[in-house]
Amino acid sequence: MPHKDGDKELRDRFAALVKPHQDPLLAGALQFTSNRADAEDLLQETFMRAYVGFKRSQEIEKPRAWLFKIMRNAYINRYHKNRRQPAKVSYDEGLDHKVDQVFSRSEGDPQEKFFSQFLDSEVVTALNSLPDQFRESVVLCDISGLSYEEISNVLDCPLGTVRSRISRGRELLFHKLYEYARERGLLPKGEKGSPK
Repeated sequence: MPHKDGDKELRDRFAALVKPHQDPLLAGALQFTSNRADAEDLLQETFMRAYVGFKRSQEIEKPRAWLFKIMRNAYINRYHKNRRQPAKVSYDEGLDHKVDQVFSRSEGDPQEKFFSQFLDSEVVTALNSLPDQFRESVVLCDISGLSYEEISNVLDCPLGTVRSRISRGRELLFHKLYEYARERGLLPKGEKGSPK
Protein backbone atom coordinates (compact mmCIF):
# COMPACT_ATOMS: atom_id res chain seq x y z
CA MET A 1 0.00 0.00 0.00
CA PRO A 2 1.98 3.02 -1.19
CA HIS A 3 -0.47 5.46 0.37
CA LYS A 4 0.30 4.19 3.89
CA ASP A 5 4.05 4.43 3.27
CA GLY A 6 3.58 7.99 2.03
CA ASP A 7 1.66 8.86 5.21
CA LYS A 8 4.42 7.38 7.36
CA GLU A 9 7.07 9.31 5.45
CA LEU A 10 5.05 12.52 5.87
CA ARG A 11 4.64 11.89 9.61
CA ASP A 12 8.35 11.17 9.96
CA ARG A 13 9.30 14.41 8.17
CA PHE A 14 6.83 16.34 10.30
CA ALA A 15 8.23 14.79 13.50
CA ALA A 16 11.77 15.68 12.41
CA LEU A 17 10.64 19.25 11.73
CA VAL A 18 8.93 19.84 15.10
CA LYS A 19 11.04 17.75 17.51
CA PRO A 20 13.83 20.35 17.97
CA HIS A 21 11.19 22.92 18.97
CA GLN A 22 9.24 20.79 21.45
CA ASP A 23 10.90 22.11 24.66
CA PRO A 24 10.67 25.82 23.75
CA LEU A 25 7.05 25.26 22.69
CA LEU A 26 6.25 23.59 26.01
CA ALA A 27 7.85 26.54 27.80
CA GLY A 28 5.67 28.88 25.73
CA ALA A 29 2.56 26.81 26.42
CA LEU A 30 3.32 26.94 30.16
CA GLN A 31 3.72 30.70 29.85
CA PHE A 32 0.29 30.95 28.19
CA THR A 33 -1.60 28.55 30.45
CA SER A 34 0.28 28.49 33.79
CA ASN A 35 -0.83 24.87 34.11
CA ARG A 36 1.09 21.75 33.08
CA ALA A 37 -1.94 19.74 31.93
CA ASP A 38 -3.37 22.65 29.95
CA ALA A 39 0.07 23.37 28.49
CA GLU A 40 0.39 19.78 27.28
CA ASP A 41 -3.12 19.94 25.78
CA LEU A 42 -2.25 23.20 24.04
CA LEU A 43 0.98 21.70 22.72
CA GLN A 44 -0.88 18.66 21.40
CA GLU A 45 -3.46 20.89 19.71
CA THR A 46 -0.63 22.95 18.22
CA PHE A 47 1.01 19.86 16.75
CA MET A 48 -2.29 18.58 15.36
CA ARG A 49 -3.03 21.93 13.67
CA ALA A 50 0.56 22.15 12.46
CA TYR A 51 0.37 18.66 10.94
CA VAL A 52 -2.75 19.61 8.97
CA GLY A 53 -0.93 22.70 7.69
CA PHE A 54 2.20 20.70 6.96
CA LYS A 55 0.22 18.25 4.82
CA ARG A 56 -0.97 21.17 2.68
CA SER A 57 2.37 22.93 2.35
CA GLN A 58 5.57 21.21 3.37
CA GLU A 59 7.74 24.25 2.66
CA ILE A 60 8.13 25.72 6.15
CA GLU A 61 10.95 28.28 6.20
CA LYS A 62 10.94 29.15 9.91
CA PRO A 63 9.36 26.23 11.77
CA ARG A 64 9.76 27.61 15.30
CA ALA A 65 8.00 30.88 14.50
CA TRP A 66 5.35 29.00 12.50
CA LEU A 67 4.67 26.65 15.43
CA PHE A 68 4.54 29.50 17.96
CA LYS A 69 2.05 31.36 15.79
CA ILE A 70 -0.16 28.26 15.59
CA MET A 71 0.09 27.80 19.35
CA ARG A 72 -0.72 31.43 20.10
CA ASN A 73 -3.78 31.31 17.82
CA ALA A 74 -4.92 28.02 19.39
CA TYR A 75 -4.55 29.57 22.85
CA ILE A 76 -6.50 32.68 21.86
CA ASN A 77 -9.29 30.53 20.38
CA ARG A 78 -9.46 28.47 23.59
CA TYR A 79 -9.45 31.59 25.75
CA HIS A 80 -12.37 33.12 23.86
CA LYS A 81 -14.25 29.83 23.87
CA ASN A 82 -13.77 29.43 27.64
CA ARG A 83 -14.96 32.99 28.25
CA ARG A 84 -18.17 32.23 26.36
CA GLN A 85 -18.72 28.95 28.23
CA PRO A 86 -18.43 29.19 32.01
CA ALA A 87 -16.77 26.26 33.76
CA LYS A 88 -19.15 23.47 34.76
CA VAL A 89 -18.95 22.20 38.33
CA SER A 90 -20.57 18.99 39.51
CA TYR A 91 -21.96 19.42 42.99
CA ASP A 92 -21.78 15.64 43.48
CA GLU A 93 -17.98 15.78 43.29
CA GLY A 94 -17.63 18.27 46.14
CA LEU A 95 -17.85 21.97 45.40
CA ASP A 96 -15.22 23.00 47.95
CA HIS A 97 -12.62 20.73 46.37
CA LYS A 98 -13.38 22.05 42.85
CA VAL A 99 -13.19 25.68 44.00
CA ASP A 100 -9.86 24.99 45.68
CA GLN A 101 -8.54 23.37 42.49
CA VAL A 102 -9.60 26.33 40.37
CA PHE A 103 -8.32 29.09 42.64
CA SER A 104 -5.34 27.52 44.42
CA ARG A 105 -1.82 27.38 43.03
CA SER A 106 -0.25 26.49 46.37
CA GLU A 107 1.09 23.17 45.08
CA GLY A 108 3.55 25.11 42.96
CA ASP A 109 3.20 26.67 39.58
CA PRO A 110 4.35 24.26 36.82
CA GLN A 111 5.55 27.24 34.80
CA GLU A 112 7.75 28.35 37.67
CA LYS A 113 9.05 24.79 38.12
CA PHE A 114 9.95 24.64 34.43
CA PHE A 115 11.69 28.01 34.35
CA SER A 116 13.35 27.47 37.73
CA GLN A 117 15.56 24.92 36.02
CA PHE A 118 17.07 27.86 34.13
CA LEU A 119 16.18 30.95 36.16
CA ASP A 120 16.13 31.85 39.85
CA SER A 121 12.72 32.37 41.40
CA GLU A 122 13.25 36.16 41.56
CA VAL A 123 13.67 36.26 37.79
CA VAL A 124 10.59 34.08 37.20
CA THR A 125 8.50 36.25 39.55
CA ALA A 126 9.69 39.44 37.84
CA LEU A 127 8.98 37.98 34.40
CA ASN A 128 5.49 36.88 35.41
CA SER A 129 4.73 40.34 36.81
CA LEU A 130 5.23 42.02 33.42
CA PRO A 131 2.13 43.11 31.51
CA ASP A 132 1.14 40.40 29.00
CA GLN A 133 2.28 42.23 25.86
CA PHE A 134 5.78 42.78 27.26
CA ARG A 135 6.10 39.35 28.90
CA GLU A 136 5.01 37.56 25.72
CA SER A 137 7.52 39.45 23.59
CA VAL A 138 10.40 38.97 26.05
CA VAL A 139 9.66 35.25 26.46
CA LEU A 140 9.48 34.69 22.70
CA CYS A 141 12.79 36.52 22.22
CA ASP A 142 14.92 35.76 25.27
CA ILE A 143 13.62 32.34 26.31
CA SER A 144 12.29 30.82 23.09
CA GLY A 145 15.01 32.33 20.90
CA LEU A 146 12.84 33.75 18.12
CA SER A 147 14.16 36.64 16.03
CA TYR A 148 12.36 39.99 16.02
CA GLU A 149 11.00 39.22 12.56
CA GLU A 150 9.67 35.84 13.72
CA ILE A 151 8.05 37.44 16.78
CA SER A 152 6.46 40.05 14.55
CA ASN A 153 4.96 37.22 12.51
CA VAL A 154 3.82 35.28 15.61
CA LEU A 155 2.19 38.31 17.25
CA ASP A 156 0.84 39.82 14.02
CA CYS A 157 2.27 43.23 14.85
CA PRO A 158 4.81 45.52 13.18
CA LEU A 159 8.52 44.94 13.72
CA GLY A 160 8.87 48.33 15.42
CA THR A 161 6.20 47.35 17.95
CA VAL A 162 8.06 44.12 18.70
CA ARG A 163 11.30 46.02 19.25
CA SER A 164 9.54 48.51 21.48
CA ARG A 165 7.82 45.81 23.56
CA ILE A 166 11.03 43.85 24.04
CA SER A 167 12.95 46.97 24.95
CA ARG A 168 10.28 48.12 27.39
CA GLY A 169 9.91 44.61 28.86
CA ARG A 170 13.65 44.32 29.42
CA GLU A 171 13.70 47.78 31.00
CA LEU A 172 10.90 46.80 33.39
CA LEU A 173 12.77 43.59 34.24
CA PHE A 174 15.95 45.56 34.86
CA HIS A 175 14.18 47.76 37.40
CA LYS A 176 12.49 44.79 39.06
CA LEU A 177 15.74 42.80 39.24
CA TYR A 178 18.24 45.54 40.13
CA GLU A 179 18.71 44.43 43.73
CA TYR A 180 18.93 40.80 42.65
CA ALA A 181 21.73 41.69 40.19
CA ARG A 182 23.55 43.89 42.74
CA GLU A 183 23.51 41.14 45.40
CA ARG A 184 25.02 38.64 42.95
CA GLY A 185 27.68 41.00 41.63
CA LEU A 186 26.17 41.11 38.15
CA LEU A 187 26.36 44.89 37.76
CA PRO A 188 29.31 46.59 36.05
CA LYS A 189 32.06 47.77 38.41
CA GLY A 190 31.43 51.23 39.80
CA GLU A 191 27.63 50.91 39.42
CA LYS A 192 26.10 51.99 42.73
CA GLY A 193 22.68 52.96 43.88
CA SER A 194 19.39 51.94 42.37
CA PRO A 195 18.15 52.57 38.86
CA LYS A 196 16.22 55.76 38.18
